[in-house]
Amino acid sequence: MKSAPNWRVFLLKPLWTASGPQSYEKNTVRVDPHTHEITMREWLPNAHEVYVTGDFNNWNQTEFAMAKGEYGWWEVKLPGKETDSGTVEPIIPHNTKYKLFIK
Repeated sequence: MKSAPNWRVFLLKPLWTASGPQSYEKNTVRVDPHTHEITMREWLPNAHEVYVTGDFNNWNQTEFAMAKGEYGWWEVKLPGKETDSGTVEPIIPHNTKYKLFIK
């Protein structure tokens, strides 16, 4: 009887060579705890333009353009916004809907 393949070996293999980052390290949304700036990165090698849109900007499809980097990676940094009380919070609140508009 054949044993089942060890799938974990295949799932843990790097998706990129040593010259580039692994997907799980780079494809992400992160919030800086001090400045509340949001950094978004997506791998979209065939895209010509990418924008972040959502509830936080009334679904304006061109307000936040992502910049194309090497190997098809796109990135944008969304600044923190100041509240009425003078504190800074992320521009995209927790549990808010957003999408990428891709051309």
